Amino acid sequence: MLENLTEEQETELMAWIENFKLSRPSKRLGRDFSDGVLLAEILKQIFPKMVDLHNYPSCSGFQQKCDNWKTLERKILSKINVLLSDATIFKLAEANTDTVKAVLYETMKKSQVAVTAKASNMSRDSEISQTSEIITINMEQRIGDHVEVTPQKLIFYNLYEKLEQVMTEKCQLIKILQQKNAHLESLLQLKNARIADLEERLNKKEILEQIVNDELE
Repeated sequence: MLENLTEEQETELMAWIENFKLSRPSKRLGRDFSDGVLLAEILKQIFPKMVDLHNYPSCSGFQQKCDNWKTLERKILSKINVLLSDATIFKLAEANTDTVKAVLYETMKKSQVAVTAKASNMSRDSEISQTSEIITINMEQRIGDHVEVTPQKLIFYNLYEKLEQVMTEKCQLIKILQQKNAHLESLLQLKNARIADLEERLNKKEILEQIVNDELE
């Protein structure tokens, strides 16, 4: 991530921001973007299915601003390979102008790449359509004398990692439940054995009582 933008890069960034309709004017980038709300509004217009603006309330408190940026990074920015460290998030929430400009500029570039991205092994005429987390690539394959177009779906790597983590957690949960089930079955067996023992003792007692009664009579 760039630390300081050149004059040309700042001009490019401002022109990019002006393309979007925002809920409040952006006069001072550091202050106006410090809570992440305006960037969320921009990303909503670029990736409408990926962004829920209700997750980013306008705020003035430092912690709430940090929370907004963490949510923005987790839900959207990481999907276009814009990663924010805690130190960067703190500077954003503190309205550090250079940091805000650097993050906005990187987001601008990465979002442009995401929108126009093409896989390196695609043919020139291959088409890409993008949803919130899946890229569908129409691959051209030459079969004999003709070309066939075959759609292939790819997922972002960060989504793959999340799914893998979910699967790992589910496997761990299943293992824990299996262990609990085995323990409960063991307890049930012990309980049944105890009941059987008590029933046997009760039967013996009843027999002895019957014998005693018979002798007394």
